[in-house]
Amino acid sequence: MNENSKCNLCELAETANPQSICLKGRGETDAPLLILLDAPGMVEDRRRRSFVSEGAEFLDFLMSKMSIPRSAYYLDYILKCYPKPCKAFGRKAPRQAMIEACSTYLIATLQLLKPKAIVLMGTTACEMAMGNEKVGQFEGASWTSRDPIFREFVPSVWITYSPAYGIQDPAEAVGIYRTLYHAAITAGLHPKWDSKPSFNYGT
Repeated sequence: MNENSKCNLCELAETANPQSICLKGRGETDAPLLILLDAPGMVEDRRRRSFVSEGAEFLDFLMSKMSIPRSAYYLDYILKCYPKPCKAFGRKAPRQAMIEACSTYLIATLQLLKPKAIVLMGTTACEMAMGNEKVGQFEGASWTSRDPIFREFVPSVWITYSPAYGIQDPAEAVGIYRTLYHAAITAGLHPKWDSKPSFNYGT
């Protein structure tokens, strides 16, 4: 699951946890829908595997409620390493430098997938696309990205909260679902409600 075991493009390569790794995306390379999360969380970092946290499980649950199989969407991160141990991550300038450094991997992913639609989930993802980390200003709609990396592949991107936030505040889960639903339609998929999957919110 390691994207690049020798990556040293930014300060995240020198975090307090020497065991942190640069994690890969997950999915089929012909998936028409690309979903980008902020970064791996503590669970992914400790297990050294992508998308194994409760938030990632919740995202898969939302997609299954739309009857969309995993093969139809590709998951990846804006930042490839768990950022929290790095104190500089809390400051905007160093964080933007980290985003720019990791864009090397993002560009490669975009060139490989050539997605029909892109969903950005979370504050870091929103900051990259719109230059503003306040997701609430953009959530639930498609926007022309300020970052040319995305504009080269799609005319606009969909922005919403992170799946982990949807678990913390279930009231936002409806908006997250709605955004994913519209993005799936944009990607040429045909989402439809499936009443079978269930999610227990960690209980």
